[in-house]
Amino acid sequence: KPIAAERRKASIAGQEMPLLPPIQNINLKPTPSKSAPVQKLPEPASRSVSSPPRINVSASCMTPEQEAGVYNKEWYASSCDRRAAEEALQKSNKDGAFLIRKSSGQDLKQPYTLVVFYNRRVYNIPVRYIEVTQQYALGKEKSGEERFNSVAEIIQNHQRTPLVLIDSQSNTKDSTKLNYAVRVS
Repeated sequence: KPIAAERRKASIAGQEMPLLPPIQNINLKPTPSKSAPVQKLPEPASRSVSSPPRINVSASCMTPEQEAGVYNKEWYASSCDRRAAEEALQKSNKDGAFLIRKSSGQDLKQPYTLVVFYNRRVYNIPVRYIEVTQQYALGKEKSGEERFNSVAEIIQNHQRTPLVLIDSQSNTKDSTKLNYAVRVS
């Protein structure tokens, strides 16, 4: 049985350290002081357009389409390939016509593709999934990029604000809002 002196010691990383006496409940009155100026924190490199990243608690109950917010949406063409998507948008012949399809490679980091028609051209824009934040972003990774909690939020955002379209061959830029959801039959 340890003696009183031994009971008052603790071991930290192999070294014995004396234990502090028990804390007693002491009421202290705060002393008035001048408040320090509040420092403003710098803006983060990338911004989240809506709410903070979600915590995936119910992953076992939801399909990937439900998690991304694309399930049963009029603009989601789940099993549509690139060629069928492009043909459907060209047939619509409306600037701002769009749909979301599963990406050809079925890559977890790029699960979907946003297909947009503008100025007689079809743009295939990768939708990236950022596993660390459980968010989605468009195109190649860039600093200051917009991130969204679902693919549905990307669509909602670009129905209100123009989406920048970059022609990879001529490196020209255009922009359009997502105006017309196209269904592939």
